[in-house]
Amino acid sequence: MIKKQFALSKEAILFRIFLVIHLVPVLSLTPFVTLDGPAHLFNSTLIRQLLTGTSSIASSFLMFNPVLEPNWTGHAVMAFLLGFIPPLMVEKIVLSSILILTAIGYRKLMLRFDSNNGWLSWSIFPFLCNFVFCLGFINFSIGFALLPFLMVWWINHKEVGLKVNNLIIGLLLMTILFFSHLVMFLYAGFCMGLLSLNQFSKSRLKLIGTELILLSIISFPGILLTLLFMQKSGASGYRGEVSYLPWSDLFEQIKYSRMFIIYDFDKEKVYTVLFTILIVLTSIIALIKRTINRYQSTALVIFISSFIMIFTIPDSLASGGIVSVRIIQLFFVCWCLWLSTLRMPSSISGIFGIISVAFSLLLIYVHYPIQKSLSDDAKKYCNAASTFTKRDLVAPLNYSPNWMHANMGSYMGAVSGSFILDNYEPTQGHFPLIWKKGMNPEETLGNYCRSTNPCIYPEKFNQATGFDVSYFTGWCKAITTDNDTCRLHTDSILNTCYRIVTKGENPIIYKKK
Repeated sequence: MIKKQFALSKEAILFRIFLVIHLVPVLSLTPFVTLDGPAHLFNSTLIRQLLTGTSSIASSFLMFNPVLEPNWTGHAVMAFLLGFIPPLMVEKIVLSSILILTAIGYRKLMLRFDSNNGWLSWSIFPFLCNFVFCLGFINFSIGFALLPFLMVWWINHKEVGLKVNNLIIGLLLMTILFFSHLVMFLYAGFCMGLLSLNQFSKSRLKLIGTELILLSIISFPGILLTLLFMQKSGASGYRGEVSYLPWSDLFEQIKYSRMFIIYDFDKEKVYTVLFTILIVLTSIIALIKRTINRYQSTALVIFISSFIMIFTIPDSLASGGIVSVRIIQLFFVCWCLWLSTLRMPSSISGIFGIISVAFSLLLIYVHYPIQKSLSDDAKKYCNAASTFTKRDLVAPLNYSPNWMHANMGSYMGAVSGSFILDNYEPTQGHFPLIWKKGMNPEETLGNYCRSTNPCIYPEKFNQATGFDVSYFTGWCKAITTDNDTCRLHTDSILNTCYRIVTKGENPIIYKKK
């Protein structure tokens, strides 16, 4: 018995060591660049400016979204932390916390299903710094991290009776989950309901009824907010459309474990398909060797439901786009959760867990050089921020073909407090802030937010808003003799009305004369 306890504690220590290793990219790179992360950090800065009244420019252009969007948690946390912690450190804290909570939460849930699942819980490591995380989908990632904690909390409290204090905690957790991500909130309620129906029998009907009533109580604010959200916003998704991916594409993403591919699909799928093979083989062996577990059938229903969601939930719906890969990520995690109820031999679960962490370390090795390069680029933007003040309006012109550079200019606003005019969040309408009427710069300043060959019209912008663009910045602006009309127009504006104030190439900074 003592020897077994020592072995388990050794496994727990190793789990913590590998968790720290998985934090290294985020902790060592400042900033750690995600696609949307810079925009989220900048808009959190704007939220704080609006709440404190410290920026007349922000209050002239922006207002709080009257719709209570299920996309608030990450912004609220960052806006709060920005009151006493530097912006880049705030981003690091939030990203690190997501990784830690995800690892601990799903480990707790697997151990709650079966206390012998220590080694199997290592399968969560590849899901930490994944594609969705590196897209900067912070609110979804927070919801994904909170989901297992809610399930564990529900299992621990539902059968012993939920007292008033526990009901308040559950209500708070479910409401936070709604404001993190709508799909995660709805799926949490579904999973918790299934856990109440676990081991269904006539003798438990009264108890089940009581548990479902309690679940309805703690979910009521979120359900009400969901109905109000759907009434106000409808089902229109990213750029106002509801769209599905072809089934062939979805099956391909499952085949190659798409949630692990971040920067180059063709190159990385050679590695990521290994995880699909691993989990399929482990499932076959586990089914042959399995013994009965209390939550086995419930976990199977959760697993099957997540698979159905891949093909029934649109890729673009309500809160935005690129939904399918998020559901595929959820599906694979539910697959691991189901495996944790099969009570496979410890040798099999140990091998699966150890290979999972080895696979995850391989991905870190593959991705880190790219992440380091992106961080170096972002530092240049952060250094450029010293040029600007809180009174300046800055319009980034992005000529880079690298899609990860799309929102990098937002770091300048987060660091300096200046107002960055390339800001997709208020335009989308499903974030905390929206443009005031007539103040959206995309309507008058040109296509600079959506094109790597931008046309700019600062005079039209001034006529519409009453503000001048203080600075333009240029990233990867190539010297060319191309007589493209748009390029010639933009160069004429920059050469006539602005002057270069930096010697470096990235970013070139143009100040209004």
